[in-house]
Amino acid sequence: MWLRLILSRFFLQLLRFLLAPLFALTLGAFVLTLLGLLTYVWLLQKTLELYERHPFLGGLLIALEALLAILFLFAVRRAYLYLKERVKGGKA
Repeated sequence: MWLRLILSRFFLQLLRFLLAPLFALTLGAFVLTLLGLLTYVWLLQKTLELYERHPFLGGLLIALEALLAILFLFAVRRAYLYLKERVKGGKA
């Protein structure tokens, strides 16, 4: 019984964490983010194909894509902090 209660709370928190961006961001921003991630995955796949043929060029592109991924994570973090502050201030 206790285990079920703990797991249900855990899964509710996990679901809330995963769905929060959907409700915090507009639908347009969510769609653009999803399209950006799909494009990034496609680009990474093509880069790995290039890496098999030309290891040096492929390695440079992989390093560039890693930097882009880090910048993307910083942008998402900044947007989250902005929304968190806006909700906290009662402006949302």
